[in-house]
Amino acid sequence: MSYVTIRRNAIKKITSLLAQAVAIEGSYYDDLDGTVYFTKTPEQILADLPRYDRIYATTKEDGSIEDVHFSLYRGNGITAWMDIESARARLNAAGFARVFPNDPQSLAYTAAITAKKEAAEKAKRDAAEQEEGRLNAQAEPYSYAIGDRIYARFASLNKRGTAEEYRAECVKPEQEEGRKSCNWSRDLCEVEKVLELTPAEFGNLCNNLMESRTDIGNGGTNSDYELEGEKEFWQYGEDERNQFIAQSYHLVTVVTCPGCRPLVIDAQGYSYPRYVGLWPEPATPVNIPSNVIQFPLMRTVH
Repeated sequence: MSYVTIRRNAIKKITSLLAQAVAIEGSYYDDLDGTVYFTKTPEQILADLPRYDRIYATTKEDGSIEDVHFSLYRGNGITAWMDIESARARLNAAGFARVFPNDPQSLAYTAAITAKKEAAEKAKRDAAEQEEGRLNAQAEPYSYAIGDRIYARFASLNKRGTAEEYRAECVKPEQEEGRKSCNWSRDLCEVEKVLELTPAEFGNLCNNLMESRTDIGNGGTNSDYELEGEKEFWQYGEDERNQFIAQSYHLVTVVTCPGCRPLVIDAQGYSYPRYVGLWPEPATPVNIPSNVIQFPLMRTVH
């Protein structure tokens, strides 16, 4: 294999080579999207010839041409493949399937990848259903009062429009492979308000969580660690800030409805439910006298 430079003013030669190409693919790197692939017609490439830094052909030992590459800055460019078998030998399976999607090898590869993705998605759905079943079966406070401490599960993707969107996030694994951030966190809360709604009111809230309301508390963040003085938070030492954060908790409004699992809302000073927690549980075990008959609470999901 060797490389032969082609002059940009060799219009007839370039035109002839492009006419023989069995496939044309270009690529460039984007800081947000990574490598982006595209295609161009021979006419578009010819119109852009002055833009290319270099044009060269990859040749076989017998002198025949495998491909022609039109190079742009930083490795970006366009490749015109002259020979499908050369492309098969030099590209990986994913690259070959992308350039030659209808080739039998590509069809088999795509089918295998699709089956693998579908199996992975099914495994995720099954795991989410199991986790939701576990959460629905766990103990929930029998009542809520101002000053109570509870735990709730808060999605990292906050400011969602519906409770269903929060539910979908909170039944995922806490940490997924390949992600730096968690899907959700189990946070300590202190109840500042209890709001009981009718089923119709609760349903409206669950489907319109971005709408302003006047019946939810202020919310916010407090801590069992007291900072001395009245400085801005960033003005305290690192150890003090870390202790404050480690012992912090949400101030929340618990929204209840007969037959429904509560919403735990931390408005953080806004007029809408900025952060919404699900599946509240007592911060400390509830001791029920042995002579009291416990009737299970019939709850539905959000």
